[in-house]
Amino acid sequence: MLGIAITVLAQTVLRKPSPTLLKLSRNTAGELAATAAFSLTSSTPWSRETTFTVNTGTGLLRLSCSWESITPLQVSVMGAAGHGLPGRISLASHMGQSPINLEVQIAPEQVARGPVYLDISLSPFQREGKVAVHGTILASMGTEVEIVGDPERVRNSLEEGKLLSSSEVKTMEEKLRLNPQDWSTRLSLLAYYSSSADLRMSKPDIVVARRRHVLWAIENKPTATDIFEMPDLQISNKGPLGDSDGAKQAEEAWQTAITKDPQDNQALLNSALFCAAIDPAFSEGILRRAESKSDDRVPWNRALGWLYAKALVSGNGEAFAEHARSALTTSENAALLAAAAPVLAQPEQKFSASPPRIWFSRPRYFALSEELAARAVSVEPNDPYSLWALLQVLIVEVVTAKTPEQQVAAEKKVYGLFQHFDDIAEDPGYRELLLPMLASLAFEVKNDEAAKTYANQALEVAAQRRDVIQGIAVGPQAIHDANDVLGRIALRDGNVQQAKEYLLKAAATKGEGIMSTLGPRMLLAQALLDRGERDVVLEYLEEIKTSWKGGAIQLDYWIAAIRKGKLERLNLVDVPILASRHR
Repeated sequence: MLGIAITVLAQTVLRKPSPTLLKLSRNTAGELAATAAFSLTSSTPWSRETTFTVNTGTGLLRLSCSWESITPLQVSVMGAAGHGLPGRISLASHMGQSPINLEVQIAPEQVARGPVYLDISLSPFQREGKVAVHGTILASMGTEVEIVGDPERVRNSLEEGKLLSSSEVKTMEEKLRLNPQDWSTRLSLLAYYSSSADLRMSKPDIVVARRRHVLWAIENKPTATDIFEMPDLQISNKGPLGDSDGAKQAEEAWQTAITKDPQDNQALLNSALFCAAIDPAFSEGILRRAESKSDDRVPWNRALGWLYAKALVSGNGEAFAEHARSALTTSENAALLAAAAPVLAQPEQKFSASPPRIWFSRPRYFALSEELAARAVSVEPNDPYSLWALLQVLIVEVVTAKTPEQQVAAEKKVYGLFQHFDDIAEDPGYRELLLPMLASLAFEVKNDEAAKTYANQALEVAAQRRDVIQGIAVGPQAIHDANDVLGRIALRDGNVQQAKEYLLKAAATKGEGIMSTLGPRMLLAQALLDRGERDVVLEYLEEIKTSWKGGAIQLDYWIAAIRKGKLERLNLVDVPILASRHR
């Protein structure tokens, strides 16, 4: 009994004080702000720290903590763990001398879980005698920033929404009722209803909840860019969450939106793309009218090409699909044809359990996709958009080839297209990007003389220039890949020693851009490793660490495995040559 009494007494005396509410109120600048004083001493365990709570909204919480002594403090922002987990999680923390400033992005899910906790404490490593600290904490939140055009915040809201609990959903729905413009909260709820809600709600309730939020978006944000392409904001007549009533209401809402402002191109495009799966004829009518009145008809023709291709692929309405095929096969509009071709060429992914394997097969309309892409190039021979569409189709032809003969035939087509790219390149810097690819393609189609020429040209250009293409330094990769090709040619000729020399030359590049992030495609290293040339491959992998700074862990793994006699598959060797260039 004495032990119990001592325990109860200790808990009573040493009970941690309740957190102090830091109440945000609007200041003259329009910000929500609050200031409070605090004191810390080292006399007892609980006086070494103090805790404030803040009832925040969604947005950026700014904290400034200052005190008069040089004693270091730790300032932490904590939030409820959520997802049914107990306790708190750290949102931000910093230890140091005065002042300490923190900025924490408060997501709608965090708001739904309750207040945010601000902990201020003496450093746990404090070893002085009696310490007393007096200071001030300032918290502020600006007006919430619209996130419609912020991809990262949109993505975060969607990901968080998939993990909401029922109580958090209820809190967020109430918050949205009070502030309908809270787009971040609405996105999280849409993600929840589109993913994990089926674990807790009936399908009819989910459908109604989704419909409410999607219709609000159409009625209030018809001119927003990108958002209606997200699956979470789409309504379909079919599928697990098929909603024919909602689809009809959505089409009516779009009709109202574009009637209010028939000159707003973004609203017209959004309505056409949204309704493509619901009523493709309605979407076609919008695009045709917009195209006929526009000074720049290319974007509308691209949208039409996409619409026709999607109708064929999805089989959404037999009559419209037949109409779409007729429109595509008779069109001479390069923009329309180039937009349709890659959609029709999307490969089908296949799986096999025994043995486990994933591969791609050619889609039903592949022949039509190649025909359309070729016709687009014949109409606009030097148009980059048309050429890129043809390249996308030919890449699919390479990766879905069933026999070596089919693959070589497809690679020859790609090789010819890249030769055309080289012929029309106006910026000499692009040759630094094209030449190594041409060298690799020439090697694949067994034109070794051309491969040597292109590879040597690539080395020559890289030595003379320092080109950056779309923010990426291409010279280091050109040096690596050109030497890689020359080494593979030497290996094909039986000159193993020369191949090993080229491998080490390839590793000597200093590395920038893609070389420093995803690393090089190690075809020559793989070929030598497969021949048992382990020592030179190990030397290459050690050397490449200086240029592939993000690959140190992976490189160490390969080095250790090869030293044990294992045959590894090295970096990107199984990636199609063209896909690896845009990795």
